Amino acid sequence: MKKFYFILSILAFCFIGCASTPKTEITMDISSDGDVSGIDINILKVNTFGDSWYQNAHKEKGFITGFDVEITNNSGKIAKVVWANSSISDSNNTHMVFISGQKYLKANEPAPDSAIPNGAKLKKQVCSADSVSWSSLGRIWVVHEMAGYDFTLLLCINIDGTDYYVTKQIKVNI
Repeated sequence: MKKFYFILSILAFCFIGCASTPKTEITMDISSDGDVSGIDINILKVNTFGDSWYQNAHKEKGFITGFDVEITNNSGKIAKVVWANSSISDSNNTHMVFISGQKYLKANEPAPDSAIPNGAKLKKQVCSADSVSWSSLGRIWVVHEMAGYDFTLLLCINIDGTDYYVTKQIKVNI
């Protein structure tokens, strides 16, 4: 009889443990302003915080951590992304950007500029620098979610000493 209860409890645990909420379907509506000739900026993917359970529980406040951005330079000249003059806005505020490859410890300092030769692409994950924090509980760096689902990514592109500003309005649909 003990064996029967043991097997029944294992099956119940497996059934409960394997149950999951459906993956949240995410799409984006993107509009641009201030396009620069020869420079293509594409938002490739939305980055999210948490699993499907967390996302379903936090749909009202948001669970987006940032975006994968690809910048292609076909301008015939060297282009430079000036991260110190770029920003990302959510429904709460405008923030300095934090990019993949930047040291977590230096999240609140401007990222160094990125040069893009003619004909090349630059891919970076971009998020709010305010979202980066040290988790003493997990003893790891964490990128937390930004507020809401409407974002503005402002990128400063420098070509031949002139700064051009490109704005991407991103509306995330869940």
